[in-house]
Amino acid sequence: PVMFRSGVQYPLNFGWKALQMVTITADVEHVLHESTYGRLGFEAPLAHVFYLRAGTILSSERVRISMGFGLSYKDYQVNYAFSPYPYNLGNSHRFSLSWKF
Repeated sequence: PVMFRSGVQYPLNFGWKALQMVTITADVEHVLHESTYGRLGFEAPLAHVFYLRAGTILSSERVRISMGFGLSYKDYQVNYAFSPYPYNLGNSHRFSLSWKF
C-alpha cells in the first residue's frame, strides 16, 4: 500500500528545575484508498532521569490511548509502555532496555 505521513513536534520549555521541557507531537497518516489516522503524544522529562509518556491514535473507528515511562541513568535506559488492543483483544505491555556505547 502507498502511505503518506506528516508530523510536527513542539517543545514547551517551562524553565522549572524538575520539569525542563515537555515535547508535544502530532502526525497524520493516510493509506491510499483505505484510511486516515491521527496521532497525538507527549513526553515529559522529570529531572532528566524519569520520563512520562502518553499518546493516542485517533480514527473514525476507534480512539486508542497508550502510556508509559522511562528511566535514564548515564548510558542506560529502561522503558515501559502500556497499550490496550481494540475489540477486547487484551493489552500490550512493552519493556525495553538500552545501553548507549
